[in-house]
Amino acid sequence: MITNGSCLCGAVTWNVSGEPDTAYHCHCKICRKAHGAAFATYWFMTPENFHWTGSQDTVKTYPTSPSLDRTFCGTCGSALPVAASPWMSEETKDGVYVPAGSHDYGPAPQIHIFIAHKAPWHVVTDELTQHDEYPPPNNFGTVRDPRLSSAKHGGTRGGCLCGAIQFEVVEPFETVHQCHCGRCRRARAAAHATNGFTSLEGVVFTKGETQIRTYKVPEAKYFSHAFCGTCGSGMPRVDLNRQIAVTPLGSLDDDPIVRPADNIFVASKAAWYKITDGLPEYAEMPPT
Repeated sequence: MITNGSCLCGAVTWNVSGEPDTAYHCHCKICRKAHGAAFATYWFMTPENFHWTGSQDTVKTYPTSPSLDRTFCGTCGSALPVAASPWMSEETKDGVYVPAGSHDYGPAPQIHIFIAHKAPWHVVTDELTQHDEYPPPNNFGTVRDPRLSSAKHGGTRGGCLCGAIQFEVVEPFETVHQCHCGRCRRARAAAHATNGFTSLEGVVFTKGETQIRTYKVPEAKYFSHAFCGTCGSGMPRVDLNRQIAVTPLGSLDDDPIVRPADNIFVASKAAWYKITDGLPEYAEMPPT
């Protein structure tokens, strides 16, 4: 089977074929911040099963470790596939890490990794095997968490992966939705977005607000994706039209206490992802 992937704006496209060597949900803080999501889902594909199908002119790179550079679209901020060495010891070939959230169809994940670093507000409810760090027999140590900034306003801290942008959520989230729409999935390059909603005054930027880039989907009434121009991390979006701030919970450093309330736009859910959390599900928006 061939499945096509793309970033949110469609500038960068690719396809994959066959089965991945490994398919997994990663809960390390680097992945959570890079995607602005509860976890990232990746397929590790052999090079012959991965093909770019469009321009790579908008691809930007941010190094996160000696062995891995993160890539994202400089126009819309979506995380993109990246070539790297495998982390599974039985895999001997280099390959491509493909973010499954950019695909509607494809292989289901097999395991969870870095569960010890899981977001406190996210509950794993499926029956997949869980590993605290890398799965055995690998012995590559841990993935270091990004440094925390100090709280200046007594709020819930957050920031991007590179540290250029920092903020605090200074009022409780009015609600938190897990959104499965195609726009959110491609913007986050993840199974779903988890977004918290406050008033405009509910988010205070303490550093680097001018580093935020915003991409608005041309045909959308409201939908935009805010991200760090240096590392691509999803950032809070200030929506002046609706007088709200929308914060990706994956960007948070502290526990916001409030938990997701529901799953929305499940009619657009990725076919490879199964919802098991027991929260209310709505085909589109929940009733008002």
